Amino acid sequence: MVTKILHISWKERGALVTAFVVVAAIRVALVVLPYRIVRRMLDATCRYRAYHRHNGAEKASYIPGIVWAIKAVGRRLLGSRPCLTEALAAQWLLARSGIETVIKIGVATSDDGCFLAHAWVEHEGKVIIGGFSSTTRFVPLEPHPGGTQ
Repeated sequence: MVTKILHISWKERGALVTAFVVVAAIRVALVVLPYRIVRRMLDATCRYRAYHRHNGAEKASYIPGIVWAIKAVGRRLLGSRPCLTEALAAQWLLARSGIETVIKIGVATSDDGCFLAHAWVEHEGKVIIGGFSSTTRFVPLEPHPGGTQ
């Protein structure tokens, strides 16, 4: 792991550190607080920054790096159920760059009849984190736009 970190750029290292802090904070918040309060706190701390003067293509170029960092941290920090924490972290970090996203939470039943839930993030109608099959496997509940109102 240390060798991998030594071979990435300073920008990528910074993205990993930022992702680590945000993912860890959101995970702790979700453990100790109800979802609706965590959601309200994230929205309140991340209003759209009107002074972002980047065009759409430039903003969109931030998406892969942020998603990569969130997934890299999530794999190591969150265990087998990272979807809600990763979705909230990705939406918050992207909103800070002026990129609007929507969190979708969906439900399904497994083959043995168990209830399943999953969260993913969409940007301009495309899944950017949470698995591309999410939209076909899970029935979405009410969408959660956030961070940029």
